[in-house]
Amino acid sequence: MSILFTDPDVCTVGVSYDAAMQQGAIIGLAEGSGNGRSKILGAQDNLLRVYAEPDTGILLGASMLLTRGEHIAHLLAWAIQAKQTVNELLTMPYYHPSIEEMLQSALKSASQQIGT
Repeated sequence: MSILFTDPDVCTVGVSYDAAMQQGAIIGLAEGSGNGRSKILGAQDNLLRVYAEPDTGILLGASMLLTRGEHIAHLLAWAIQAKQTVNELLTMPYYHPSIEEMLQSALKSASQQIGT
């Protein structure tokens, strides 16, 4: 896990984007322009990518340029260590409006690609 405490935070967790691409991972994407809390905070440039194994949906990593991203990075590090899947993470509660909804959106994007 790597976190640069800037505004927005720059974080990576698990495998990098390049490693995910080499492994043939699926990539789930969420942008701040589609997130209510990002709009409220004036952070429409937020970006979150999650990387998952294409057959099982096991979360491999994530990268983000994200307001308050340090918290998402920490939670995703736990999820990666526990070998949780994209679909397992989607069963967790998300409230509105929150930055965490960007994670939910990225996971939904990845979920639609699993097994395809």
